[in-house]
Amino acid sequence: MSTKTENWKPLDFHCPYECTYCPECEVEYSKTPRLRKGWMYIPHYHAIWVCPDTDLFSDEVPSSLIESILKRASQYPSKGYVFSTRNVKRYSEFLDKFPPWVYLSTTVVSDIDYGCSKAPPLMVRLEELKELKYALGIKRHGRFETCIAIKPIMKFTDKFVDIIRHAMPDQVSIGKEIMGIKDFPTPPFREVLTLAKKLLAFTEVNMHSYHISKDTRLKDWPDRSKGPPDRFEVKDRRYLHAAYQVPEGEHIKPKKNPIKQE
Repeated sequence: MSTKTENWKPLDFHCPYECTYCPECEVEYSKTPRLRKGWMYIPHYHAIWVCPDTDLFSDEVPSSLIESILKRASQYPSKGYVFSTRNVKRYSEFLDKFPPWVYLSTTVVSDIDYGCSKAPPLMVRLEELKELKYALGIKRHGRFETCIAIKPIMKFTDKFVDIIRHAMPDQVSIGKEIMGIKDFPTPPFREVLTLAKKLLAFTEVNMHSYHISKDTRLKDWPDRSKGPPDRFEVKDRRYLHAAYQVPEGEHIKPKKNPIKQE
């Protein structure tokens, strides 16, 4: 799949997971799920990201709204649709409603629990994604992929690769790191690139919208190669979320009990 997409935002709803690093948390959306005015217009593009500003499959969204959106998407079956949720189990309720060409994704940030989201635990989401892939193979006809988006990537352990492998994703997408925020747990870029190349052993990987291969090198990112490659400040200042502009002397720390590993 091309990693370039156009956004379609049919649903007005404040995401209930309130991830503290997400710029959408600072936007005033409706507290009650509802369709936006003009919601039926879908951009003229081959790949469409559906509801990038909220979680369409959270438990708070009525099934009737989800079905309306899926029905509208199915009227343009030649497009590829990207859906993402932290409530992966709910995908299974709509397997016969999705358009024929879909990418069903969930987002993670690390295998360490930094306590910055109300979303279901990492291992729960990835186990559900694995079960979803099995169900898709039995019940679905058409083109589909299960995906994991790592964004924003935070410092991780050596077990992160095996945890992702367990979910058997068809694709992993790694977003840009957050820099310029005091004590934000951003890993060095060379470690991110090493992670990407390890993931290549069992899945397709793209990073910053570029496909990764075994021949990819650090120098392929000029903005990382100028000066110390571990310090790069993202130009999109929306990511400087107030929750991570910590007072002097304080630090962002993971919870005392890290996520249990299998």
